[in-house]
Amino acid sequence: MPHWMASAMHSLRADRMPRVALISHSRLETEGADELVQRLCMSFVAYATAYSGRRGQIRFPFGWCKLEADGPTLHITAGAEDLAGLERVDGIVVDRLKRVARRQQRELILPLSPWSASAPPPST
Repeated sequence: MPHWMASAMHSLRADRMPRVALISHSRLETEGADELVQRLCMSFVAYATAYSGRRGQIRFPFGWCKLEADGPTLHITAGAEDLAGLERVDGIVVDRLKRVARRQQRELILPLSPWSASAPPPST
């Protein structure tokens, strides 16, 4: 693993991810899901990203996105502290996905916001 990728993976450890109150999930059925993970991570170089084989992570100031290729399926999981942040992550990822997957895109199960949003119980 290249040095820059190892340090990026270290900086994106779960204990360093932003606090999450909402999580969403969607999937894209396509050939070359693993290539999409790589292309999406590379397209978000302005943000903290990590890529390793069939998995990738992108950390935004307002939330995060995890990508995982499982055969012909690309799983997209996003999280944010609030609904506005989640919708922002979803919008950015969907727009970028449309650009990098023009030829491959078959079926994107929408909406991406909120896919299956869940909030933790209030702390007492």
